[in-house]
Amino acid sequence: MAQSVTNQRSVLDRTRHELRKQLMEFDNIKGDVDSSSGQNEGSSTIFIYKMFLSQEKALYQTLNMMRAQNDRLFGYFWAPVEYEHDIRTGLANQTATKITGIEDNNMIMPPTYNKQTDLTFVFQQIVDTYGVPTYKEVNPTPVYIVTFPFMFGLMFGDMGHGSVLCLFGLFLVLMGNRLERTALEAFIPMRYFLFMLGLAATYCGFLYNEFFSMPTQIFDSCYVLSSRKMWTTATG
Repeated sequence: MAQSVTNQRSVLDRTRHELRKQLMEFDNIKGDVDSSSGQNEGSSTIFIYKMFLSQEKALYQTLNMMRAQNDRLFGYFWAPVEYEHDIRTGLANQTATKITGIEDNNMIMPPTYNKQTDLTFVFQQIVDTYGVPTYKEVNPTPVYIVTFPFMFGLMFGDMGHGSVLCLFGLFLVLMGNRLERTALEAFIPMRYFLFMLGLAATYCGFLYNEFFSMPTQIFDSCYVLSSRKMWTTATG
């Protein structure tokens, strides 16, 4: 029995080894040798197939959203007016493509488009979690950019912790896209958000006279403790 189990494990190991070897040989496409570095730059067959299938899948997903009539495909899409010229220019070389604008006297509600920048991106995402403003509705994000860091500072007011967060955010702002392909790449979209939170927390910590949860005495209190009347319990 033990010998049978050992033989089966041996066959399984050899099969796994051969399968891995075949996949490595299939995946490796030898390219030309780079004269400057002297290294052989190859490509991945699996990666090429994956990219090809992804493009084909995206293409057919788009075609499936169109309506076929005779020998033509009709589709509707929304785009900001400011990008209309770029879209028409990009499709000018496509002889089989024609774009026609839709009249405004229809009952179709256009989707919401909020133009975002690196500063407003995170705040807009937070607003969208509560609800996306409808078309031509006021977007509260500009107000939220001011109120959210301030409320965070009131809750997290500490000169020590706030300054650490502020310096980390400032480092991300100054480095910018140079941190791509590093461990800090995920924090790049949040760089202005973290900087503003740290700045508000440091300011409120200065008002609270707290440094790393330790009370400090940078300036005197507004209250004159010596002149306060002490509460006494009534007797009798």
